[in-house]
Amino acid sequence: MELKQIFTDGYILRYKGYIAILVANITPQQKEQLLQLAQREEIIIGISWPFSDINQFKSHFHQAVAAVKYSQYLEKTCSVISYTDVSYYDLLQNYSGQIPLENFCHPALKVLRKYDDKNNTELYVTLRTYLECNKNLQATAKSLFIHRNSLAYRIARIKELTGIDLDNINLINSLLDSFRIEHYISSLK
Repeated sequence: MELKQIFTDGYILRYKGYIAILVANITPQQKEQLLQLAQREEIIIGISWPFSDINQFKSHFHQAVAAVKYSQYLEKTCSVISYTDVSYYDLLQNYSGQIPLENFCHPALKVLRKYDDKNNTELYVTLRTYLECNKNLQATAKSLFIHRNSLAYRIARIKELTGIDLDNINLINSLLDSFRIEHYISSLK
């Protein structure tokens, strides 16, 4: 009933034990209402990528279910999860190659983990946070609860230890993918 109130123009149906609702789009207000519903009912709501052909329903339904499943793996409860947020994990889960996933992680992360373990530092977390904050020094320092000068020192130390070029967009994407791969592998253990 509450879904019908949130999406007055939506089509609700039951499919494979789930409740699905087909809507043209989701407004920020509707997303907020879904989040309140998820928190109140202690459920996870998955949202697929947009589609316009009803023949694509089945694959997009599986995207919404995957969003719920990976949200559980990543211990995000009582939330609204878009497939966009977990599509990379879905790719990893369905990866069927013979090469271990660890081999796809950039070696700079291993260097930073070893250095952190040996020196009781947090360069690995610093780099991840810095990249997730789009290299914004102020936002990163605030997120890490450190002074901006301390962050600048850490970034310089990371560059010195690893030799990475944080102005190379392809390298940045590779590092972000590597962080996600490592997080995924650790969530499976």
